[in-house]
Amino acid sequence: MRRPSRESIRLLAGMLAVATAMALLSGCSTAPPPKLSVALFQNRTDYAPRLLEVEITNHGSGDVVITAATFVSPYFAGTGRAGHLPYTLVAGTTTDFSAQVPAAVCDAPNAKPSVSVTGRDAHGTEFRQTLTPTVPFDSLQTLHAQDCGQQAFERVATIVPAPHLRFEQRNGKEIALLDLVIAPTGASGSVRLLSTTGTTLLIPVEGELRMLDLIFTASSPPTTLTLDYVPSRCGTHFISEDKIGTLIPFHAQAGSFADAYFRVAVSPEVKSEFYDWIGRVCGQ
Repeated sequence: MRRPSRESIRLLAGMLAVATAMALLSGCSTAPPPKLSVALFQNRTDYAPRLLEVEITNHGSGDVVITAATFVSPYFAGTGRAGHLPYTLVAGTTTDFSAQVPAAVCDAPNAKPSVSVTGRDAHGTEFRQTLTPTVPFDSLQTLHAQDCGQQAFERVATIVPAPHLRFEQRNGKEIALLDLVIAPTGASGSVRLLSTTGTTLLIPVEGELRMLDLIFTASSPPTTLTLDYVPSRCGTHFISEDKIGTLIPFHAQAGSFADAYFRVAVSPEVKSEFYDWIGRVCGQ
């Protein structure tokens, strides 16, 4: 029997080494990226602090650690960054992360936002994904319109609530009066304050809707508008759970906005005075 030559042995050994390496590499193929989806929206509790929820869903079979999540949109200047991270997002679950909304860009086009998510998969491998979010309730467009409607109004006239409430008795009931000074800025153009409505805590004495129809231009004198309120309802939990009950809503015509809707915040002192008054009137 003829023995194989040394050259044949070396060739066979090389072939075996290559086959072994290929087998090992086939067992170490790159893991697929995490299966994530995202959404952007606002809860009622987000209105006052001007937050947006970055909702992330893990559709995969393994847990992932989210280390950062940001969103950008032509509607807003800069980047919104989600808080309360890092966070382990268990497979098959969804979690919302609050992000501060940047200032509005009022001449921006209506373009789709994007969300960037970074983290580590179940194997500890770092990843970064840029995703197109769903936007339930048209949250971004609504928030952008409110911001820009208010900016258009305040370019011509500002609305400044008084530092304290006033109170008076009417037909045996204590009424809360909030004075607001509306002062033209001197800018060109005109704005019209159409109406105000009730909130989750307050309702105008006139009813849910109070018509105003006040026009302001650069030549208008400062005007004091007094809003008189009764509690919209009674119950200690309404106050303890309140988020937007002392944000005063307005409808207005300003710039290109035929029906701008925005809310004006009162000071912490006035907010506390509203709560104390509701407690007195409701006998709490």
